[in-house]
Amino acid sequence: MLDKKDQQILITLQANARISVSDLANTISLSDTPCLRRIKKLEKEHIITGYHAAINPKALDLNVLV
Repeated sequence: MLDKKDQQILITLQANARISVSDLANTISLSDTPCLRRIKKLEKEHIITGYHAAINPKALDLNVLV
């Protein structure tokens, strides 16, 4: 079961996966080391499975949605 801080980490990373650990920690009112520990734990437990780039299909002239 995820606690409030873990949930905040996931919500923040979903909005901006490129946020620095320091900025993420500040956002959720946690210090850097415990924040990084929580991220690593979420990755180890396969709750966080990767970090992805969102791509604008129109910018690449891709007109088909599958």
